[in-house]
Amino acid sequence: MTEGKPLWLRMLVATALSVVASVIITLLINFAISGGMADAAIGIGIAIAVPLIIVPFATYQVYSLTDRLSAANAQLLASSQQDPLTGILNRRAFFDLAENQMHLGMRHDIRIALLMIDFDRFKSINDEFGHRAGDQVLIEGVKRMESALRDSDLLARYGGEEFIALLSYADNPTDVAERVRQTVSDLSVTTANGNINPTVSVGTVTWQKGETLEQLIERADVALYQAKNSGRDRVIAA
Repeated sequence: MTEGKPLWLRMLVATALSVVASVIITLLINFAISGGMADAAIGIGIAIAVPLIIVPFATYQVYSLTDRLSAANAQLLASSQQDPLTGILNRRAFFDLAENQMHLGMRHDIRIALLMIDFDRFKSINDEFGHRAGDQVLIEGVKRMESALRDSDLLARYGGEEFIALLSYADNPTDVAERVRQTVSDLSVTTANGNINPTVSVGTVTWQKGETLEQLIERADVALYQAKNSGRDRVIAA
C-alpha cells in the first residue's frame, strides 16, 4: 500500500501499525492473566515505547535497502535497453518493442512503416576528423531524428552508423523520412579540425499484412541500398 510513497511516510505508517499491534497484544495478555490497571498501564507504556525506538530504525534500514535495490534494477533494465552512445533503444530492445507494435497493428489494422537510416560516408568522417567527432555526429544526428519523429515512434541504433525507426499510424511515411533526412542535413557539428555537415540516406517501406519484421527490414534495406546508389542524401520508398 505504501510502495512508491516517501521513505518518511512509509516509516511513519510502519511505526504506527507496530504501536497499535503492540498495544492490542499487551491488552490481550493483560486481560488473559487478569492483571490490574497498573499492570495494564505499564504494559501499554512499554508497548508504545519499544516500537517507537526499534521500528523507525529497522524500517529505515529495510526500506532504504529496498529503494536502492529497486533503483539499481531500474538502472540495469534501462542500460540493457539503451544504446550507450546515443541513449536511444538498442537493437535488441527495438526488436522486442517492434514485434509488439506489429501485433497491435495486425489486431487493430494500424498502418505501420519502417525507416532504415544510414549516415553517408561515415568512415570518411572518422578518418578525417577522428572517432570522437564521429561519435558527436551520431549523438547530434540522433537528436535531430528524434525531433522529426513522434513520441509513439520507435527509434533505435541498428548497428554502427545505421539506425532504424518504426512508425505507427504512418499515413505518410515518405514525408516523415524526408523530414528526418532534412533535419540531419541541416546539422553542422563543430570540431577542432573544422565543421562536419553530415547527411543520411533513408529507405522506407510500409508494412504489408502477413509480413514479418525481418521481411520488412529486408525490404527497407533494399530501399536504403538504392538511396545510397542513387547519390546518397535522399529518401527511397520501396
